[in-house]
Amino acid sequence: MDRMIAQKKATLPGKIAAFLILISLSELVFKSEQFFYPVIAIMLLWCYFQKKWPIIKNYSVLMILYMIYSLYSGLWTPTVGIEKFILVKTAVVFTLILQLQFDYTQKDIEILKNAFIFQLLGLIVVTAIWGHIEADGRLWIESAAPVDPNSLSSWLIIPVCIAVDRFFTCSHNALKPLYFSFIFICIILAFLCGSRAGVVSIIFCVIVSFIYAIKNTIKHNPGVAFSIFIIGIILMGLAFYSMPESVISRFESGNTAELGGRSVLWNELINAMELYPVNIIIGFGERATEVYSSNHVAHNLFFEALFCQGIIGLTLLILFILQSFRNAIKKDPYFGIALIGMMIMSNSLSEFTSRPVMLSFFLAGFSYLNKKQGDKVKT
Repeated sequence: MDRMIAQKKATLPGKIAAFLILISLSELVFKSEQFFYPVIAIMLLWCYFQKKWPIIKNYSVLMILYMIYSLYSGLWTPTVGIEKFILVKTAVVFTLILQLQFDYTQKDIEILKNAFIFQLLGLIVVTAIWGHIEADGRLWIESAAPVDPNSLSSWLIIPVCIAVDRFFTCSHNALKPLYFSFIFICIILAFLCGSRAGVVSIIFCVIVSFIYAIKNTIKHNPGVAFSIFIIGIILMGLAFYSMPESVISRFESGNTAELGGRSVLWNELINAMELYPVNIIIGFGERATEVYSSNHVAHNLFFEALFCQGIIGLTLLILFILQSFRNAIKKDPYFGIALIGMMIMSNSLSEFTSRPVMLSFFLAGFSYLNKKQGDKVKT
C-alpha cells in the first residue's frame, strides 16, 4: 500500500547515495567504481519512475544541458580515442542528475553524514597501506590507479566539514574528541599532500565551518570565540611544522610564480584560443587539451571547461554551481562551505567527474522532502 515517507525514515535513493559514498574509495584503490554506475543508474531509474509525478527538477536542467553539450562537443574534438572517456563521463553525470530528482529526508542526511565519516576512516586506512612520500616530499597513493596529491586533497574537503558539524552538534560528549581528531588528521594529511590548493581549501573549510558553528558565541561572547580562534591557529601551526622538511620547503620556497608549471600549460592553451577565436565560444571539443598542450589536462576545472566546451559550457557549469550553492546555504550551510572549498580546490583539478566533485554537487544540489506535501512510494 501507499504511505507517506516520514522525515525520520530513510528513502531508497538516500540509501543508494550512502552506498555510493562508501564504495567511492574503490576509485582510489582499484579504479573500479565505474562498474557500479550501471547498477546504480538502473536502481535510480526504477525509483524515479515509481514517483507519482516523475518530473525533472528545475535545478538539474543546467547539468542536463551541460552533459548534452559535452557529448555534442565530442563531434568536433581533435582528440582520438575518447569514446570510453565520454561514456564514463556521461554515466557519472547522468547518475548525479538522477540523484538530484529525489527529495531526501532528515534521516537520509544523517546516514549520508555518517557515510562521509566512514569514508574518512577508509581514506586513512588507504593512505596508511598504499600511501608513500615521493622524492619531492608529497604524499601519493600508489595502487591500481596512482592518486596525485591534488586529487587526494579533494577527498578531505567534505569529510572535514562534516567532522566540524559533528564536533559541535554531537550529543555524546565522549565522541567529540574523536571528531576533533578527524579534523586535525584532515589538516595534517592536507599538509602532507603538499598541494597548495589543497591546504588553502581545507583551511578555508575548517575556519569558515568553525565560524559558522560558533556564530552565536562570537556574537554574545567574543572573548571565548577569539580564544578558540587562537587555539585553532596554534594547532594548524603545530600541524605544519610537524611535517617533514621536504614538505615544508614546498610551501616556503615553492615556485609560485610558475604555479607549479601551470602557467606554461595555460599559455599554450591561450595561444590556441588566440589562433581560433571562434572556438572560445563553442569550445575545442571534449578532451582537446591533450592536442593543444604539452599536458593531458588543464589542471583547472574552469579553464578545462572553457577550453573544451567554450563560453557556452563554462556558463552552464557556473550557473549550476551558483544555483547549487544557493540551495545548499538554505538547506545546510556546511554543504555550501564544502562546495566552495571544492571549487577552490578545482583550480588545481581538471577531472570534472571525479567523485569528490560529484559528491559536492550532489550535497549542494539535492532537496529536502517537503514536510507538508510528502512523497508517496510503494511499500
